[in-house]
Amino acid sequence: MTESDEPQSPIAPDAGDDKTVPEGPRQRKLPAFLDHFNKRDLKVVFRCWIATWAATLLIFIQPSLDKIGIATFFAALTLYIAPPATILLPYLLSVASALVGMCLAWAWSLLTMKAALAARPASDTSARLAALEQAAAQRASQSGTLPADEAKILVLDGFMLDARVTAVYYVMICVFIYALARLRLTNPKLSFMQIFGTIISDIFLLNAPGLPYFDGGIASVLVKPGTIGVGLGAASCVLFFPQSTSNAIMLKMETLLATFKASIAVTNKRLRSEHVDLASLNAGRAQSIGVWKAMQPLMSLLPLDISRCCWSADDLVELHKALQQTMRKSVALMDLHIAALSAADQDQMLRLYLEEQAEDATVNNGTVRPGHHHLHELATIMSALHGTDYSALPEGTAALWDSPSRLLTTCTESIDLGVRCIHEINSCRWIKKLHKETASSFVSELQGKSEELRLLRERCAADTPEALIPNCESLFDDGGYLRSDGGEPSDPMPLRDITTILALNQHIVDFSVALGASIDQLAFLIRKRPESRIWMPITIQHAVTWLITPKSSDQALGSGFATDHSPSLTEAKTVVTRRASNLKNLKNVGDLRRNGMPKSRSSKIIITMYRWLTNPAGMYAARLVIVTIVTSIPSAIPHSAGFFYREKGIWAVITAQLTLLPFMADFVVSIVSRALGTVAGGALGMLAWYVGSGSGAGNPYGLGATTAVMTVILVWLRIWGPHMLTVASIMCGATFVLVIGFSYDNHHIYQYGLPGQGYEAFWKRVVTVFIGLLAAAIVHIFPKPTSATNHVCHVLGKSVRRMSDQYAILLVSQKRPAENRSLCALAERDSLDLGHSLSLLGPSINFVKAEMSFGPFDQKTLRKALEECHNLNRSLSRLLSIAHSLPPDLKYRFETVSGLVDDHVIGDIMAVLHIIQQSFETGDSLPERLPTPLTRTFYHAWEQKKQVVVNKAHLRDESYPQYCIAISSYIKFLSTVDNLVLILTETLGESHILFGWGLENLV
Repeated sequence: MTESDEPQSPIAPDAGDDKTVPEGPRQRKLPAFLDHFNKRDLKVVFRCWIATWAATLLIFIQPSLDKIGIATFFAALTLYIAPPATILLPYLLSVASALVGMCLAWAWSLLTMKAALAARPASDTSARLAALEQAAAQRASQSGTLPADEAKILVLDGFMLDARVTAVYYVMICVFIYALARLRLTNPKLSFMQIFGTIISDIFLLNAPGLPYFDGGIASVLVKPGTIGVGLGAASCVLFFPQSTSNAIMLKMETLLATFKASIAVTNKRLRSEHVDLASLNAGRAQSIGVWKAMQPLMSLLPLDISRCCWSADDLVELHKALQQTMRKSVALMDLHIAALSAADQDQMLRLYLEEQAEDATVNNGTVRPGHHHLHELATIMSALHGTDYSALPEGTAALWDSPSRLLTTCTESIDLGVRCIHEINSCRWIKKLHKETASSFVSELQGKSEELRLLRERCAADTPEALIPNCESLFDDGGYLRSDGGEPSDPMPLRDITTILALNQHIVDFSVALGASIDQLAFLIRKRPESRIWMPITIQHAVTWLITPKSSDQALGSGFATDHSPSLTEAKTVVTRRASNLKNLKNVGDLRRNGMPKSRSSKIIITMYRWLTNPAGMYAARLVIVTIVTSIPSAIPHSAGFFYREKGIWAVITAQLTLLPFMADFVVSIVSRALGTVAGGALGMLAWYVGSGSGAGNPYGLGATTAVMTVILVWLRIWGPHMLTVASIMCGATFVLVIGFSYDNHHIYQYGLPGQGYEAFWKRVVTVFIGLLAAAIVHIFPKPTSATNHVCHVLGKSVRRMSDQYAILLVSQKRPAENRSLCALAERDSLDLGHSLSLLGPSINFVKAEMSFGPFDQKTLRKALEECHNLNRSLSRLLSIAHSLPPDLKYRFETVSGLVDDHVIGDIMAVLHIIQQSFETGDSLPERLPTPLTRTFYHAWEQKKQVVVNKAHLRDESYPQYCIAISSYIKFLSTVDNLVLILTETLGESHILFGWGLENLV
């Protein structure tokens, strides 16, 4: 990489300067898919364009057209499906799955051909061949052509079709297609393998049954150009602006470090009592998670990297671990602010509800909304637990934030310095070198910032509690104990202010600790490896693991965390069973349940098989087999086989197969995208054809020029277009090269059944695609479409069940911390894994609006429920990581004050969680009266333990801020469960109504 190709830093050197920019007229911005006119993105476009255009030019070069065949365009089509828009290793692994799919399909089809030809006796084959020879000679005498040519046409028209041979082909090919479909849903990384494997299988399914002899080369018509396309893409990655995996990772690290400034900026705003927008908070959090998510696949491939740089793969892994901890603390700090603002929004909602109830009472309306009892109780409890403004920090505490503010300022400066260091190291690869003076300067600056962070952190941890005591002197009585506004020590109102202050201060300290560790790691690496060298791959095992593992290495994107590959609860069952003598039946730790009456072995087998066949993967694979048989039947009937071949019915078969998706919402988007992409691509293809060749047979020079321009447009849409239009852009490029390719083939290569040129090829393509879309729609809708809404609800219900298990483990670990510490750690990891699973529901919910659903859940409700499930999971994760690590005295205080281990409280929480799970899975309404709001249990526990109050000595305890975080996390856990109940009640309604009961107390 030359100096001109140096990676651009995401932060300018003066990005940390807080300068006021005078407001002017709002500048107009380009749409997101057009806003890529920068050096880095244009390099990616050029790399993809040159590979795709080179593949397209093979169509117009007569020797290559003669050698490759009529499907030469398939090389360009492959590049539209898998463009070389990334670095070499991820691209090679992606297209490797496509090559594996083609080779597997070819090998399986050859076995199928052997078996099918053996199904017909040799005597029957000889008799049929004799009849073919006679018919070909007769037609040749009438048309004046060669008998061999007429024999080929007769074979393609279905003269040699035999029901026995056809049956073998259909059975074995459909089994292979079924297996590929299930593999694709099991591991999404194998999508290319399924797509290309299915296409190659179609070649044999539609053409091989009519062949009189074994011909193993019929798949080469697509495999050969497909391999050429993959090779051109790989060559483009190597020759044009190559980028190593380490280079891409360090660019992501720069961006990730820059995103940490968002949490610092929000914290500073809240410390200054400025307005903070909840939407901007969520956007900043999502940006950090998105950058982290994009970095994880690259980390999996890092051991395979060949690069010249200063740092090795192991060095980057260590830096990655340090940034992982910083990421956790940054997101935790952001979550604290999000929780405060969400509580403010909820308080506003409750105030409006009480006003509405008061108005209804004055007019004697008598009608109540669903969840009225829950809302009334929640309004009472929330007003008792909190102050008047949740979004603002307690008044009169501005002097407390001097040390935290200076610590945050130093954190910002440290981030800017870290970004500059990573950018400079990333630039020193081939020509540019890191001078010793620069390296020494970086090391001294980093060490200075690390020491400054340490000093400010210690001062912040010590000074804030000391400053809090005189500032809150009025809240304590003469004995040093916390008093309440109403004179009762059981009132938690003053405790809320102290807890908020100390929890925020602890989050700031924790973030600075993690950031300091990252800065120290940077200083160590610069001091250890200041010079560039060539680093060779470590092992290929990581690549194979990455390819065959369904999940990527990030296990908790939804929670803002990422972990290394670690055992989940289910995987750790043997570890726990060895020492969990108090839990007799932990064979399946992931479920934490005792089985009921055992079933017979045969019943278990039948139930397992039924569930395996009818789950979403099974239904998708079955539909794929059905649509394959339905659309390909005309090719197996002698009277229609010739028409099917001449009109390119294979396009309808492939379209129907690739349009099918597991859920209705995705399918609707797919079918609309394919229709629009086909029409748009065909129009562009006709435009390029007629501009480049006019009414002639095809001018290679003119077509080369017009396709060069059109390819830029198509490649740009494919790379930078909206994610929802990815399928449309692929279909647009595919139809474009199909129209160009077959139009040129029409006059430059002899082949029976060519679709024509220009408009004729276009409308045949459109007709066959629309037939395939219609067939896919019929098969998908009848007898019952698979609903994405039901799938999301089912996953949310199962997620609530898993969180109930984690809650149970939290309780067990509180009672027996020594015996169950490792179990609690495993539950925390499972919580992170659950966060990743929940994050995968986001795209499905985005598509829910596209499907027609008669259920009670809509897109807005599902988004709210998903966000609350994220909050519930994050609260449990924090409790699992903090509660069992508290000192014994604070641990006892936490259990006593919160009511965490009270049997009645546990029963209420478990019951409500189970009802939430069942409501998600069945759509049944909730009972009107439930033991909610659960937040009330905390208030009642506080009232019952009046002797457990706060004194000044507690504030000076270095572990007390962790206790405050545990308290706030537990309250967040309870309030989130209450929010889920309210969401489900408003959506599903209420049952078992107690008419008139308690209405007199609502106002």
